[in-house]
Amino acid sequence: MRFFLHRKRGFTLYEVVFVVAIIGLLFSVVIGNIQEGRKKARDAQRISDLAQIQLSLRMYRDSNSSGNPIYASGDLVGDAVGFDADIASFVAGTIRDPLNQNEFRYYYDSEYTCDDGDHVVLVALTLEQERSKNWEALCGGSEEIITGVTPSANSYVVILR
Repeated sequence: MRFFLHRKRGFTLYEVVFVVAIIGLLFSVVIGNIQEGRKKARDAQRISDLAQIQLSLRMYRDSNSSGNPIYASGDLVGDAVGFDADIASFVAGTIRDPLNQNEFRYYYDSEYTCDDGDHVVLVALTLEQERSKNWEALCGGSEEIITGVTPSANSYVVILR
């Protein structure tokens, strides 16, 4: 009976180390999944933005009754000047790459040589998920959109017909 009254309370060093190791392992797994989720979310935003731009271009074309695209090959989309000003009234919200850095941007070309012909294309450069790419499948090209800007294997393109 006396043994139970003087019993020490607390955890042993081995128990504490074991619990910390398990928590560290779970934390590393969760962080890895969060990073992948962020990449997928950014790619989804980029593809959604391209769909928004595509719709805006169609609305612009219909309202101007010319049937022609905006001829502004190589203009950057998302810098709020030039091309953006033409379609601003047709865009809901702001079109801006989630990372908003120089190498992560949207481009538009009204006369891009792709798939053995000239097309109007929208391109999101440097998508982060391999399965999001379709540039090689649709164009397979290495022609520059503007000087120094060439779509990569991970770029995503929308061909406007």
